[in-house]
Amino acid sequence: MLLRPPFRQPGGGFIACSTNCTVVPAVLPLKPIWDMIGIRHISVRTEQALSGGGYPLLSAADEGPVASEIPGEAETIADELSRLLGRVGPDGIGLARFSTDVECQRVMRRHGHHVEVEVTLSKAVDLEELNDWMNPYRGRAQALDLPSAPDLPFILSDKPIDPELDRWSGSEGKGSPNPASDLRAGMSVVVSDLSVDGTVMRFNAFSDNTLRGAAGGCVLLAELVMAEGLLD
Repeated sequence: MLLRPPFRQPGGGFIACSTNCTVVPAVLPLKPIWDMIGIRHISVRTEQALSGGGYPLLSAADEGPVASEIPGEAETIADELSRLLGRVGPDGIGLARFSTDVECQRVMRRHGHHVEVEVTLSKAVDLEELNDWMNPYRGRAQALDLPSAPDLPFILSDKPIDPELDRWSGSEGKGSPNPASDLRAGMSVVVSDLSVDGTVMRFNAFSDNTLRGAAGGCVLLAELVMAEGLLD
């Protein structure tokens, strides 16, 4: 996210904050829903890859199982959900108003964060309406056709999540692309098992935390700042 004045630094420039890597697959599919009808409550259950804890955790996992707890992570995700769906105004970000319930755990997988999301909507809808709102959604990055922006910020899939395949979602090629040359590889979130029952919406989502969540996310943010003319 980009914070506009009064968050400009005294010496010039802006403070730019990259998001938590796990909030990305949860919040992107919710953006069009929030815009269309609003949300009352979000529950998120995560399965987070070892690489999210950095090289020390990857090294420790080579020796055996690591702790599943991720201290402070649930609080961070809850905070960022309300910020990312909030509104930017002259005095900063007005937080989105909904309640949250977040549980996080580390799993013995090297790459990719998987989230299970359950949402209480502001009114009852059907699956056709959800698809009508979600399928055409494009963000500012797509409108500007940024180099690292995939054609679709998230992809609705009728197949179960496949971490090895879905980690490259957004790629313009096939197989296991090279993100150094295929800048859109891994930059889409995959959404599976989308369902709704009255006001309760559920889905699973997955993204590669080292691409869409970390390095690629920061690169995309830099591209957006440049395209918006915010670099003096």
